Amino acid sequence: MTGGAGVPALPRPTPPLRCCQEPAVAAFTPDPGRHRTLALAVGALIGRRAVALAVTAVAAVAAYLGNTLARQVDALSWLEPLSPFRYYSGGEPLRNGFQAGDAAILAVISLVLVTIGAFAFSRRDVAV
Repeated sequence: MTGGAGVPALPRPTPPLRCCQEPAVAAFTPDPGRHRTLALAVGALIGRRAVALAVTAVAAVAAYLGNTLARQVDALSWLEPLSPFRYYSGGEPLRNGFQAGDAAILAVISLVLVTIGAFAFSRRDVAV
């Protein structure tokens, strides 16, 4: 295979390894593109893409700030259990290993949001 004019094509780089691809963990990871289940549920309920993206972005930022501030300010420590970021990295999985309870909580959150989204989408009239 050549890249044109007789120049050999460079091999494609292999994609980086993606850890935590299980739906339970992938739903609420710090990567903002992973708040898919919340976007699915909100988008199916409301039907407007912009609203779904805005709600998802605000929820992601609020969850991150709540988790971060709860670790630094004692008066805000009640916010930490409300943030999915706490269940993603709060148990320090690289140091302490897999946290089954935290993964189960994330799995339940994902399952509930996907169920809400699927139910709401099945009720929508998508005929054009």
